Amino acid sequence: MKTLNLIMAIVALVCTVVMDVLYPFFIPASGSNLGIVCILSAFGSIAAWIHFDKYITMVKKEAAFHAENRIKNEQKERLARELGHSDGALSDMADQDLIDLGNF
Repeated sequence: MKTLNLIMAIVALVCTVVMDVLYPFFIPASGSNLGIVCILSAFGSIAAWIHFDKYITMVKKEAAFHAENRIKNEQKERLARELGHSDGALSDMADQDLIDLGNF
């Protein structure tokens, strides 16, 4: 979903820029045509902004999730070492130690 939002934002932005750049060459200049192109350009810009915002929000949530998991794993390993568990049993024992201590 994150990649889809990025792709949609890029597509909306590219379509808007192409429409704005090619407008004078393909559409006869008149007030109504200019108004339509301006409205379509505004909608394209808004769509690009919305999708970029959704993408950035998803990236921030993913980064926060990974940071939280890393911190929890470091706490588990530290606790297991403090309680004297061997390296092979660190992850299993750390989970149990956290549950026993009420930290989890």
